[in-house]
Amino acid sequence: MKNQEDRIQNPGEDVLGRYKKALEVLEEAARASPTIKTPLLNEVMLKTEGERQKRRDRQGKKPSLLYQLGKAIGLALKRGKPAPHIPSPIILDLLRARDAVQEVLEDKTQDLSGKIVEIVEQDNRLKKQAKSIVRAVNLDDWRANFNPPAQAWWWFFEPPPHKLNQFDWLWSGSSIVCLTAAISLLVNISSRFLSGGPDIPGAFAISIQSVLTLWAAQGSLTQAGNKRIEKLLQKLNIPKYLWKEVQLCFSVLLLLGLFGFYSMLPRFAVDYRKSGLEDYNAHLLANAESKYKRSLALNPNDPETHFYLGTLYEDLQNSQQARSEYEIAARGGYWDAYNNLARLYILGEKYAEAAFLLKQLVFKLEKQDANVELKNVELKFFLYKNLGWARLGQARLNDAEKRLVQAIDFADQYQAKLESREKQAREQVQKARTQLQQAHWLEFVGAKYKLDDAEKELEDAKKEVNKPEQMRGSAHCLLAQVLEKQDDANKKAKAEEQWKKCKKHASSQSPEEDEWIYMARQRVKPPEF
Repeated sequence: MKNQEDRIQNPGEDVLGRYKKALEVLEEAARASPTIKTPLLNEVMLKTEGERQKRRDRQGKKPSLLYQLGKAIGLALKRGKPAPHIPSPIILDLLRARDAVQEVLEDKTQDLSGKIVEIVEQDNRLKKQAKSIVRAVNLDDWRANFNPPAQAWWWFFEPPPHKLNQFDWLWSGSSIVCLTAAISLLVNISSRFLSGGPDIPGAFAISIQSVLTLWAAQGSLTQAGNKRIEKLLQKLNIPKYLWKEVQLCFSVLLLLGLFGFYSMLPRFAVDYRKSGLEDYNAHLLANAESKYKRSLALNPNDPETHFYLGTLYEDLQNSQQARSEYEIAARGGYWDAYNNLARLYILGEKYAEAAFLLKQLVFKLEKQDANVELKNVELKFFLYKNLGWARLGQARLNDAEKRLVQAIDFADQYQAKLESREKQAREQVQKARTQLQQAHWLEFVGAKYKLDDAEKELEDAKKEVNKPEQMRGSAHCLLAQVLEKQDDANKKAKAEEQWKKCKKHASSQSPEEDEWIYMARQRVKPPEF
């Protein structure tokens, strides 16, 4: 009765005794577990523990944990499996016993001041068994279940570092380098897309990349973000020693993805350029200028877009900016820019500069094969027309006449090619209609697509076929002026015929041609009745 009262009066001693007993069991199991490597040693242990167990059985007690451990080891060895670790009930009993000690220490009604040294000694014994504990159980799962306080250090033993962890500093540094490069790329891409103001395609293109990049950067560079990443990796059942490697792989993939998107910017630029050209043809010049500029923000080295933007500025009578855009396009090898730039030089009465520029283009075109493309025939017309115009300004009339006659000849060639194209398009439409009428129902869809393509080609050919008639007007006007200034009477007589063609084909939408039409009306005599 007295012992019972003492136990009630000193619950701290009972708790401490439980803690010591649990430690002894753990240490005994820890000594047994790694040494039981052969069936012979296991039989020795089982024999010793078996005799003890007989006495326990006579007393009606349960089998000891050490005896259960020996039986488990023997069963594992018979099955060819490695010996198990310390049973989890032993470890759980120890941790709960240490919890009880802590509760008593925090209870102000209990006085364990005389036991502090002993508790410290027992804690040191517990810390020595940390490796055995973390090797036997997953404390992370236990902490999730029992939710111990942060100061309960015995629940937070860390497993020994994996051999791959020695490179974690390298993987972490590499991740930061990749993320820094990714953020720089993201800033570059975003500034390009948003340079002309936000739009739906641009905002959508950068939003997903921004979220992924910033999420990855926050996970690597902030403590809160790092904890979220670790929770995600835990849910994915990725071993902890591979976390840094996984983060590096994600950073590299993110960087490669941004590089891939960055390499696609010229494709987005082409889409903006095409959309701007559609707005230009619809006389929506403000929209066209905005899209051209956005296209150049994505691909600053695209000479074709610089050329189209220069054409737009020329329509707006902004010769200075048009010249700048043409010069960039010409340096980029866009041949049409040579013509338009030379035309601006001529309008500024810089005939020598214009002639020099055009002679460079002549030299480049002469290197091509005789079977020039349709586009180059049109280019040659404007080239020789402008060169003749420049020679007229230099008063080199014979050379000017020669170049203008060549330009008119190219206009005739261009007319013939466009008529041939229209004829072929009509034949393709007729052929496609016949195939559609004779098509089996399984072939109907394909035949219909062919007919639509053929009709679209015919429509485009019809729009282009009258283009040479409008082009040749300026050449006739210039040739009339050249012939008129020569002393040859025959050429002066031919000049009137050229003025008639100038009046017929020239366009009043061009400022210089509008002036030439006026000159033609002054020189062409009205018909006599």
